[in-house]
Amino acid sequence: MGATVDLVRRAGTWRWNGLVRRSRELTAVCWFRHPAAVERALQALLGRYVAGRPSAVEGSWLVPDVRVSGAEPSGTIPASAHVMPVGQGEAAVVIGLSPEPPLAGMASHPLRVLPCWADHLSRVRPAAALTRE
Repeated sequence: MGATVDLVRRAGTWRWNGLVRRSRELTAVCWFRHPAAVERALQALLGRYVAGRPSAVEGSWLVPDVRVSGAEPSGTIPASAHVMPVGQGEAAVVIGLSPEPPLAGMASHPLRVLPCWADHLSRVRPAAALTRE
């Protein structure tokens, strides 16, 4: 597919069944030369790495965390990544369906995600609930 791939270790924090979960993650960051290659890669991922599908491999995801920027492949929905630097080159990232950041000072970047994230992302709390008292 002509992609360049980097692997990045990250700490993830996410909500599942009403609880906050933390996980060590290995993220594959891929750059493609053509939008058609993004489409092919997305179809390969959906065919092999989504739990519950007949062709899924062991260890597949229940909700694949796929983020696409710079292209609009079919089967994705618009979202935004809102970034807040927290020091020492690190940042907190909140992904939501709204293009407006939940807190002042956050930089927003458009991206695309899989539709299975719509329910999770629609529950991002408003800024008033995120501020410290």
